[in-house]
Amino acid sequence: MAIENPTYSPEIAKPDNMQELMQQGIPQGMSPGQMQGQPSGQSIQLHDIHLPEQVSDLPIAPGWWILLTLIVIALFSLIKKYKQRKVLLAHQKQALAVLTNNPALSAKQSICLVKWAAMQYFSRQQLAKLYGDSLQQFLAQQLPEKHQAKFIELSNAGFQGQYQAETNVLSVDDSTNESTKQSTTQTVTEAATETVNSVDSDCHQAATLWLNYALPVKKTKHTATREVNKVTMKKIEQEHNA
Repeated sequence: MAIENPTYSPEIAKPDNMQELMQQGIPQGMSPGQMQGQPSGQSIQLHDIHLPEQVSDLPIAPGWWILLTLIVIALFSLIKKYKQRKVLLAHQKQALAVLTNNPALSAKQSICLVKWAAMQYFSRQQLAKLYGDSLQQFLAQQLPEKHQAKFIELSNAGFQGQYQAETNVLSVDDSTNESTKQSTTQTVTEAATETVNSVDSDCHQAATLWLNYALPVKKTKHTATREVNKVTMKKIEQEHNA
């Protein structure tokens, strides 16, 4: 048994009725049943599409303010450390430039240059009290352990002769003839010059070694001052026991 579609009307499907349907306000392909509840002869009123309002970025959440503050503090700390390191490296570069431009520095001059560079990082008042073996011991302690022995070996003769006379007077017997005196004096002078040049060269190497590996210091000034005091007290005890 066939079931009839109540919404289907043969008359609507006829082409002859198309104009009549359009006059009645019924769209093509729509049955009268589908048009129930809609007023005849009136168009459907549609409202405009309303987009949602854009979400504002203000006010900024507190978390973003905290993050921004941390970034600013980190940048400020990095800039401060960079400037401090630049100042520390400036003294090291200045001392190395003096050594490079003056390869014929004497042992005493090389030691004085190293002491001046050390005073830029450590207590001047405490470091000024050190000399000779105590100064050599303090400078060696600032180097990595693998370089300490080399520094002491190269600078040992320079520190030992730091406060000795630069030239020794040789007494020659009056009975010695003039030619012998001149020959002996020339021989001694050449030997002394060679020895001095060797000591000067070793101290120059020791100064270069110390400036390259001891500076800039990684210890705080307070810690370095305590080390200077320790070396000074040890020196005083040695002198007292002697």
